[in-house]
This record gives sequence, C-alpha cells and structure tokens, in this order.
Amino acid sequence: MQDASWMIIVGDGHHVWLGRNSDPSDAEIEAASAQLNAKALTGWLAVLKGDYWSRKRPLEVMLVRQLSQKGGDWESALQAWRDKRIETLTAAE
Repeated sequence: MQDASWMIIVGDGHHVWLGRNSDPSDAEIEAASAQLNAKALTGWLAVLKGDYWSRKRPLEVMLVRQLSQKGGDWESALQAWRDKRIETLTAAE
C-alpha cells in the first residue's frame, strides 16, 4: 500500500505539506485557505500517493478541492508542480 500525503499546490507549482502523520484538521485547511486568500494566491488541496523522493512512476496526485477564491488552472499548476519536483530530485542527486 502506498503512503498518502496531503499537500497544497499553488499556481506556480510550489507546495506545502499538511497533516504530517495524520489527515489535516479542518482548522489547518481553513487556515491555509485564509493565508492563500490574504496573499491573493491560487491553491488546491491535493493528496499524493507514492514517495515524493522516488523516481519510480507513477505518482498519483488527486485533487481534493480548490482552497482559494482566486481562480486558476489546476492542470497548469499540477504540471508546474511536477516540473519543480523533477528539479528538486535532480538537485538532490
């Protein structure tokens, strides 16, 4: 069984992890939403299944919901996240 990790992905592909060893609380999700809106950023709550640090494919990223009031394109943000992940993995080698 693959590990599942909760994260927020913003429009430019950056991300933050939520709920380190458990599911994030409603309060954590609402606080993240408020921070995104305060900074006028687009962001989505998603679940990653698989190991972020492994080059094995495929990683599954499941969209849960948009967290921000500002509109944006999930598919573009997800591709930007994938690109940033590859950069991170390459830099770590």
